[in-house]
Amino acid sequence: RLAPVFGQVETYGVEISGDFDISSQFNLHADLTLQNPKAKGFSTYTQGPIGDGSDDVVSTVPPGTADNNPKVIARTTATYRPVEALSLFATYSYLGKRAANRRNAWYLPGFSTVDIGFAWDVNSNFSVQGNVTNLFNTVGIMGWAKGGSLLTALDRQTLTPAQVSADPNQLFSVLPNQPRAFYLTASLKL
Repeated sequence: RLAPVFGQVETYGVEISGDFDISSQFNLHADLTLQNPKAKGFSTYTQGPIGDGSDDVVSTVPPGTADNNPKVIARTTATYRPVEALSLFATYSYLGKRAANRRNAWYLPGFSTVDIGFAWDVNSNFSVQGNVTNLFNTVGIMGWAKGGSLLTALDRQTLTPAQVSADPNQLFSVLPNQPRAFYLTASLKL
């Protein structure tokens, strides 16, 4: 019978958050996470020809950067209130590069997005809010899969840096972040 293999992710970091009233009309809110995510102790089983577990091999994954954990995450929102009933905002978000898998075969690139919007209290009973997310339609990679059959695509953790170096032009399927979107919401209190 096969024994379970366990790995662990250990992350040390600092999270900083600040809220600054630059003036009575202008506010700046910022969040920053700096971390050092490490993974160790992970292994995978490679099934042998018999399939009863007696000839299966445990492949140890070398310690490295924890997969899909960026070292830097940042978000800043500026809010401007030209009058009491109207707020305008812009948000800048950054997600740093991340190891694509536990073997650190390659890194998903970092990317940033910008959102903008407004909130307008037309009167005490009626308000309107509008948002544009990912204003510049930036494409960032959130996830990926190897090319090939379904079972091959599901097995991201076995890809090694040596395999990427041996075939640097291989194709991967990627899952991008959400594209630009527009939202308009009206609220009525009766």
